[in-house]
Amino acid sequence: MNERVLVVDDNDVNRRMMVDVLEQWGYRVDEADNGKVVMRMVEELLPDLVLLDVMLPGMNGYEICHWLKQNPKTDHIPVIMLTVLSDSESRARGIGVGADLFVSRPPNYQEMHRNIESLLRNKRKYRCMESAEALCGFLEGLVRRLSAVEYERYQGAFGYALRTAKILGIDDDGCHRMMMGALCCALERSLERVGVEGDSVDDLVGPLNAAPWMRRFLAYQRHPGSLGDEGPSAAIYFACERYWDLRARGSSDEAALEEVRRRLSGVPARLSVVDALKQAVSDEAFLRRFGTAEGDAGT
Repeated sequence: MNERVLVVDDNDVNRRMMVDVLEQWGYRVDEADNGKVVMRMVEELLPDLVLLDVMLPGMNGYEICHWLKQNPKTDHIPVIMLTVLSDSESRARGIGVGADLFVSRPPNYQEMHRNIESLLRNKRKYRCMESAEALCGFLEGLVRRLSAVEYERYQGAFGYALRTAKILGIDDDGCHRMMMGALCCALERSLERVGVEGDSVDDLVGPLNAAPWMRRFLAYQRHPGSLGDEGPSAAIYFACERYWDLRARGSSDEAALEEVRRRLSGVPARLSVVDALKQAVSDEAFLRRFGTAEGDAGT
């Protein structure tokens, strides 16, 4: 934990007490005693969270919070508003300007710590997802430019993989990780198509924190089950890519699913993936029939 918290309060005693408590919890803390300096400090420091008193000289807390949430540079920063006011109208106004939490004074510090950690945990997850989205966008563009064939294959297989993952309850973070792994597979084959050999994908992803996981994901696609319990996303993509390839070669849904089940027979814990894929295929077929029926009814 090394997150930065900005405490804004014109009452010296309250502000110092809050700063001391936050520092004991392990946060880096900056402080301001009036509304006029807050916007400049936030843009310069980019704190991870703002603890904001409502009654301030210069600009009040409502005005500051509104500005923070309207500014694209700062709208992602959680804001906790602190006040002696406890009526519902004041709280509604705080929520209306975008406050993430509205806390009455004197605060329950144990509860406040839990709330701060919850807001920061969500922010950390958002930051990770944002980075994953940027990396996926880069990899996707690279595959698309290198090989239209592999890009089409990736799109088809990942479409089934995403639906299968949702059926199995995989969260957004897990789906982004699976997308990175799938794009690495597509990139590896795309490089082979243009005559690049060796460990080119390893070289590309080597500096990334996710590189060890990506390498295991690639290894699983070559030999499922050889790595033990690698997590469901690698098995999901293996099943869906094999299903896509078999369907592209003319196999029926039933034959393709049975072949995938056979390929995963040595990994019993992953047979639930095939059942989820079967459900995803069934759902798609239903929606396709439903769309056709609606089209016929409209003619």
